[in-house]
Amino acid sequence: MRKRKADSKRVYLPCLMVLGLMIFVSVTVFTDGKSETITGKLSLIGNEPFTRLICRPEVGAVDQASETFQLGGELLAELLNLQGASVLIEGNKTGRLSEYRLPIFMVTRYRLLAIEGSQPVVGILKEQKGRLLLETEECKTYLLSGDLLPRVKEYVGGKLWLTGEIKKGFFSWLTRRYNLLPNAFGVIRKP
Repeated sequence: MRKRKADSKRVYLPCLMVLGLMIFVSVTVFTDGKSETITGKLSLIGNEPFTRLICRPEVGAVDQASETFQLGGELLAELLNLQGASVLIEGNKTGRLSEYRLPIFMVTRYRLLAIEGSQPVVGILKEQKGRLLLETEECKTYLLSGDLLPRVKEYVGGKLWLTGEIKKGFFSWLTRRYNLLPNAFGVIRKP
């Protein structure tokens, strides 16, 4: 009989551990699965080498969050290149405070809304048959032309934002191809 009691303990303990792990994972997934959005302006605070990127809410923005957050996550390197821009970020509050006593927000996605009052086009810069193209996440293609092309060309393969005059062709709504004469650009992610 002693042997049976010892065998049953060996079976129940792993089963309880697996059950506990399943409960922990399901609670974590369902509570942290809700993402929130914040609309704001990106800026740096602090002194080198202790600078931190924050998102301040836009004046008049109607959001769930109306406070300033310190940002974190895998997209932080891209967001650092967008200082001063207005963005819509999606992610989760961590519930922790930073060394600057700001709540930390882990960014999972973002959308660039405006740079110095202009709405930018964001995409990957490509070269095709000697022409520069900007392909967006929305599967739109912008053929680039103008004086900025020699400076933009060195970033082929990178993620850029461009502002300027967009010209639509007669069938642009069907082909999703547009012409863009950029007047400003910035590098979000180098090639």
